[in-house]
Amino acid sequence: MSIMDKLQADQHEQLKCSTERLRVKLAQAGIDEENILGMDRSNLLEAMANVILEQETEREPVDESRDASAMEVRLRELALEELKVKTDADIRKREADAQNKEREGEMRKIELDIEMRNRQLEVDREVRILELRGQQEAETRDGGYVGLDLGPKRTWDDSRAGRTKRYGDTLKHVLPQMPTEITELPQFFDTVEKLRYV
Repeated sequence: MSIMDKLQADQHEQLKCSTERLRVKLAQAGIDEENILGMDRSNLLEAMANVILEQETEREPVDESRDASAMEVRLRELALEELKVKTDADIRKREADAQNKEREGEMRKIELDIEMRNRQLEVDREVRILELRGQQEAETRDGGYVGLDLGPKRTWDDSRAGRTKRYGDTLKHVLPQMPTEITELPQFFDTVEKLRYV
């Protein structure tokens, strides 16, 4: 296999020039001028092919280092992309967690509101029961005749409105004042519940 066969097509193009031009190129490559002048065209072509192949072998390590640096750059780009994807996923996860906590807080607030309304309904029901008992006691005192005024006039405390006011005042003094802060509601209800069993 001759040196000319080792050249690639684009390298063959470099050899397509005049004999004088080949001599100039070989002189620039550092070959002795006396040797160049003594060569015929075929020897000049072979010498130029050797010079081209030597230059190509010198360039190959540079290309490998370029390939290595290009590979490093690509690996860094991939690492940055992976980091970006992970960061985006973390941000989305944190946003979802924040939304879930907000929803849980809203649900807890709604549950507390419902529980507070239920407790208020229980208190209202107990007040009505006390009113009915008071009314029944009044009926038995009056001899079972409601509406007949056989005895002395009933005072304000014996009337239904008076008894309701008296029970309401009693509850005001017994029950603690309802808090305005949502976080204090569970403690309020615990206190009310404990008073129920006292």
